[in-house]
Amino acid sequence: MNDHAVPFFTHLIELRRRLLWCLIAVLTAVLASWPFAADFLVLLVQPLVDALPVGEKHLVALSPAEKWMALLKVSTLSGLIISIPVVVYQLWKFAAPGLYRRERLATVSFVSVASLLFVLGVLLCYTKMLPLMFPYLVGNEGFVGTRGFFTDASDLVRPMIQVAEAVSFTVGMLVAFGTAFELPLLVYFLTRYGIVQLETWDKLRPYAWVGAVVAGAVLTPSDVVISQLALGIPIGILYEIGILAARLIDRSQPAVDGPS
Repeated sequence: MNDHAVPFFTHLIELRRRLLWCLIAVLTAVLASWPFAADFLVLLVQPLVDALPVGEKHLVALSPAEKWMALLKVSTLSGLIISIPVVVYQLWKFAAPGLYRRERLATVSFVSVASLLFVLGVLLCYTKMLPLMFPYLVGNEGFVGTRGFFTDASDLVRPMIQVAEAVSFTVGMLVAFGTAFELPLLVYFLTRYGIVQLETWDKLRPYAWVGAVVAGAVLTPSDVVISQLALGIPIGILYEIGILAARLIDRSQPAVDGPS
């Protein structure tokens, strides 16, 4: 091999070793989460169960394996979450030697803020949005004082929600909100490095709000309008927060004289 090929294959070997440790960490966390899968499942679907009518606060399984598949899905999700610090550490140990000190600090800051925003989005969705959405969706009571879909026909249409669908819907909403909360960081990053100018964000504001509603329709695992708006409106607000951060960046940077 020539002098350039050896370092390349050395990096590949190192990457394979880091990825192997990541895989081991994920599998170990998934197996360790299995005994607590039922508790995690109850915690995950609790906002939906609380919204169901009295006497019907349970989910249904329409196939013999559906309950176990839901437990496996929750256990896998829990294992992925628990193993995130190990995965991030292994990837960092692989990438850090090739970065300058300034780049390392920027990467650590970026990952920290991105993680914090994602967690805030998940917490907001679980503690505020889901308890507001589910009563309206299942028709037990109205959404912010309005009447639910099935309030006038509660004896005709009764909610019988599959456990697999409940898990998929809830996880999808949590991931969608967590992802949407990364928008201010994206606006900050694009403005900070001069990829998008501040004036461009202002011009794109009307399109951004329309895009926020469209994104809510795409990201939410439901075709119900209220769930789409529940995500679309926060995305628009997050866009405004991103513009505010970009404006602060623009003011803090010294003016640069253009060509005469």
